Amino acid sequence: MSRVVVVLEGRDACGKTTTARDVAGALGPETCRVIALPPPTDADRRGSYFRRWLEHLPSERGQVVVLDRSWYNRAVVERVMGFCSEAEVASFFEALPGFEAELLGAGQQLLKFFFVISEQEQARRLEGRRLEGRLTAIDATSLSSSGAYSTAEEEMLRRTSAPVPWTVMRDVDRPVRRAAVLAAIEAALVSRSAPAPALDR
Repeated sequence: MSRVVVVLEGRDACGKTTTARDVAGALGPETCRVIALPPPTDADRRGSYFRRWLEHLPSERGQVVVLDRSWYNRAVVERVMGFCSEAEVASFFEALPGFEAELLGAGQQLLKFFFVISEQEQARRLEGRRLEGRLTAIDATSLSSSGAYSTAEEEMLRRTSAPVPWTVMRDVDRPVRRAAVLAAIEAALVSRSAPAPALDR
């Protein structure tokens, strides 16, 4: 069996977190962990941008880690919100193919999903968060920055489809997302991957 890393990306309220929970619930805690890292600390910013995710990757065959957002934050959220410079974005795009190739070379199976919902549906879901008192500052500005998000997302998908392609799911409901991600994980778990050295953590 393989070690599987699942990247879930998309705008706020697109279904990343619910899909991650559904997948983890179906696979069970012994097989699957969900990782949603907080914003980077000053120490994180001083090191390699990718390093803070490495310690969370699967270490044993048959393990699955689902990333509810990932290193792709740099290309979209951090970029649109002004949390990083354009030079840092350029450095990310330059380094990314080598980083993901390193993951594959170390025996990880990498799956990348991008969920797309309409602006109207996103607004409806974010209004629900507001009524429940769960609306964050980033949530509140996401709709007003829709054009910037679209531009950043299009560039990210275009420039980061290798060495691992994206699966883009548009306007699909929760059961469809769950089934698609689980099917991809099950196929990846049984795929053959030769023993490889551990990543430099």
